[in-house]
Amino acid sequence: MSARASRRLAVAREAPHARAAFSWTIPGRADRMPLDSRKPPIALIVFGVLLMVAHVPPALSGGMVRDETSALDERFGRPVVPARCDDWESRTQPRSLTRMADEQSRSLVEWLSAACAPRAGAWLHGEVPILWAIDPTGALWVAFEEVVARTDQVPLFPKPYQLRLSDEFGKLGHPALVGGGPARVAGELYMDDDEFGEPAWTINLRSGRYSSNRSDLPDGVLDRVAELFRSCGIHVMVAAS
Repeated sequence: MSARASRRLAVAREAPHARAAFSWTIPGRADRMPLDSRKPPIALIVFGVLLMVAHVPPALSGGMVRDETSALDERFGRPVVPARCDDWESRTQPRSLTRMADEQSRSLVEWLSAACAPRAGAWLHGEVPILWAIDPTGALWVAFEEVVARTDQVPLFPKPYQLRLSDEFGKLGHPALVGGGPARVAGELYMDDDEFGEPAWTINLRSGRYSSNRSDLPDGVLDRVAELFRSCGIHVMVAAS
């Protein structure tokens, strides 16, 4: 047998031991564990999968965004800019502004649920409505329609339906819920104790900025908004059109 063939045979016989020569150490342990070079660690496999997921091809990710946007358009209508937005509505955030499904919305849900019980609650919220709006991402925002002083644009108090404001005051309407930007649809949340025989939270599409005079809103949009409220823990009824 030639010298070259002898060396090849020796390498082949040592190969199984060579595979176990690689080792890795578990943090906090002194012992070393053999690692088969053909079997990468589970952590390395998981890292590779996450890396592939994070680098979704632009064409595919763009398609996913378009699909999501199209689904929101079908559910709540396409985003539109407000028909009018006063200067203070784009600059001032209502004190009561809450994004439903956020952590802080839990206390609001409890309060709205409790307000149905006493007759005083029904009377109060029948006169002081709460505004709601769905932003372009599909998030649901609520806030009182608040009165502001035009000089310093500081929110002062919730505005009752019947209150007429002098020129030195303004109101934070629906545009203030979305920073003066576009919204898909908007309306009011109020207490109605006549239409359903007992006090019930009710929603409508009363928003001159985003909902009124729109022929492109999908059929049943208010029912889907009601479902969104209910998924957040607030049982609402839909006002008769």
